Amino acid sequence: MSSQQPNIILIMTDQQRWDTIQAWGYDHMITPAQDRLVREGVSFREAYCPGATCVASRAAIFTGMYPHNS
Repeated sequence: MSSQQPNIILIMTDQQRWDTIQAWGYDHMITPAQDRLVREGVSFREAYCPGATCVASRAAIFTGMYPHNS
């Protein structure tokens, strides 16, 4: 096992629906950079938003707590 830690980059876009990425079957948008990230990285299609506002959702991602618990 390698002692080197993996490089992890978390990219979050604001106000973007899941169906606006061409790699996921939406042919009306041209998104070559996002398509490459989908092909070569990890993407989550079965995710949900834990909070109604983006600030609460980001806090939940970074703390691991639901918005009503933080």
